[in-house]
Amino acid sequence: MSYNWKTGAGVGNHHGPGFVYVMEDTKHKEVKIGHSRNPKSRVKQTKKDRPDTTLVGYTKANKMNRKKTAAQHAVEKHGMKKVARKATGRYSLPPGVTSKDVNKTKRRAVYSQNRTIRNRKQQYNKDYLSPRSKANQNTANYCQEVVKAQYVTTTMTSYLQHR
Repeated sequence: MSYNWKTGAGVGNHHGPGFVYVMEDTKHKEVKIGHSRNPKSRVKQTKKDRPDTTLVGYTKANKMNRKKTAAQHAVEKHGMKKVARKATGRYSLPPGVTSKDVNKTKRRAVYSQNRTIRNRKQQYNKDYLSPRSKANQNTANYCQEVVKAQYVTTTMTSYLQHR
């Protein structure tokens, strides 16, 4: 039996594009930050165990795992505490904080990470992946040097002739 990592669940499935979501459990006053390719079906699966769960929001991410971690760190900076020691992504809602506030924080963190990665890719492409532009630049530099050499040669010959 062959395994297709693009469609099945398993190792390496969380590294590609998808969504980072926030779910709220109103009974336990908890929120969960997670990642999935289809957050709506993920909520349906979770409702089997916890029927009071609702989807607060989700944000498109080009690398799910990195963005989820960034969102969790951003939420922790705002003073939210994890429910369990293990990596469940569940946080208890302190008084005065709503799930919409958590969703805003998550969205900002994901957008910030998306921008950072996009800028790094552009810089990488600019520095390493454009041999044609580098060849054009090398040709332009060579032409400039040839023009300078011709200018120096003509200047020297005219100087020597008029001397």
